[in-house]
Amino acid sequence: MITGFPGETDDEFSTSYDFLASLPITDLHVFPYSRRPGTPAAQLPGQIPGNIKRDRAGRLRQLAAGKHQAFAESFIGQELEVVVEAGSGDDLLKGMTRNYLDLRFAGRPSLAGQCIMVKATAWKNGVLQGEVVP
Repeated sequence: MITGFPGETDDEFSTSYDFLASLPITDLHVFPYSRRPGTPAAQLPGQIPGNIKRDRAGRLRQLAAGKHQAFAESFIGQELEVVVEAGSGDDLLKGMTRNYLDLRFAGRPSLAGQCIMVKATAWKNGVLQGEVVP
């Protein structure tokens, strides 16, 4: 989602925000419009000040983070297939589920590169936590 394109009004931004909030999306990539010399948009009237673009992008990122967290938390208590990537630097392994959720769990480093089942147990510090299913 690009926000702050020349001419974007407060009402248009609010309409876009409300629409995105109503969708069952689980992630969102947000970028403030960046003026590039030589492009047609660089010459358009209604260039949005940087502080407004940053504020709008921040609001969209907060919305996306809340939607991502709600999606991840909906899997707590479920067993998920995880591709073990490596250690996460905090004595936990990290992996990726089939639906692109990062998951942290205790396990042997030799599990790296394997597909294993992990039960999602909690959402902590912005990441789904779990335990290896025996």
